[in-house]
Amino acid sequence: AGNMSPGRVVDMEADFFENAWRVACYGGFLVGREAARRMLPAGGTLIFTGASASLRGKAGFGAFASAKGALRNLAQALAK
Repeated sequence: AGNMSPGRVVDMEADFFENAWRVACYGGFLVGREAARRMLPAGGTLIFTGASASLRGKAGFGAFASAKGALRNLAQALAK
């Protein structure tokens, strides 16, 4: 999940930034946690899709890029 809405950080409300994180990272945490709880006994593969923004920020997309970067790190931690 993602919300690729642009916004300059200097003009951004905290709620806008938090919502981007909630949709991408926190949503991934909730899905990943519940999937792992059910899959660990039986095995399986959990796949998260990402965006190039998880590796590099683009002007005007600081909230989106940081949220996708957080999701990428979460997915790597879950994999371990």
